[in-house]
Amino acid sequence: MTRLGHLLTKEVLQLRRDRRLFGILVVAPILQLLVLGYAARTDVREIDLAVRDLDRSQESRGYVSALSSSGYFTVSGLAGPESRDAERLVTGDAGLVLVIPEGFGGDLQRGRQSSVQVLVDG
Repeated sequence: MTRLGHLLTKEVLQLRRDRRLFGILVVAPILQLLVLGYAARTDVREIDLAVRDLDRSQESRGYVSALSSSGYFTVSGLAGPESRDAERLVTGDAGLVLVIPEGFGGDLQRGRQSSVQVLVDG
């Protein structure tokens, strides 16, 4: 602990001798945090979402509509066999594949929970 104390004392003395060093060590990182904190965005938007709606009910269409209006997803429908859904992720055609099963709307109308499958490009 005494070594650390001596090291801190030496650095403080060096800062007192050279005022420019204070700007480099203290002011520059604070300015970078302030400027880059507002410039960098960490939220993800406009993810390509491919939807396979096997239910084709009003509830499933409303669910997909809510996802597309959120601004986070760009929704497109899927055509072709279900076995090619994972291939869309591999080729980069979609970032997510959402599969809505048959009976989704009926379960919601009966007040039961219903699940969906989401394939994610990890």
